[in-house]
Amino acid sequence: MENVKIETDPARVGLIDAIVEGEWEMFHSVNNVGGPAECQSQQNTFEIMRRAQFSTWGDKTLSCYLEDIKKAQIQGRNLMTEKYARMMAVTHPAEFEQIAPHASPCRRASRRDGYKDRRIPREVGRGSRGEVSIYSR
Repeated sequence: MENVKIETDPARVGLIDAIVEGEWEMFHSVNNVGGPAECQSQQNTFEIMRRAQFSTWGDKTLSCYLEDIKKAQIQGRNLMTEKYARMMAVTHPAEFEQIAPHASPCRRASRRDGYKDRRIPREVGRGSRGEVSIYSR
């Protein structure tokens, strides 16, 4: 079994901590049609999953995304709500049409979007495409 590398660089740990904290604040306040989802009360699981994802990102991408989160907070936007709304456009189009006029404008994700210097492969799932749509260019 391979050894798991634990992030030890204090600057990266700080960036990831700030991102996960900002995302959690948004995530657990997403208003779902049927009320809060069970996962919205599982902060530990959320943090594990998001830290794992962010540990693969470069420092520049982490910094850019943290700025996106800060700007959204100042503007009163919830990036997690926007992410799930974009996912609904694919998974529940009729319901999405009802909320679309109230959704914050955000660009549509495509295969070429992503982290300025990387492409998103075709195999990216609906959730990832919804997530990518909330990132700045």
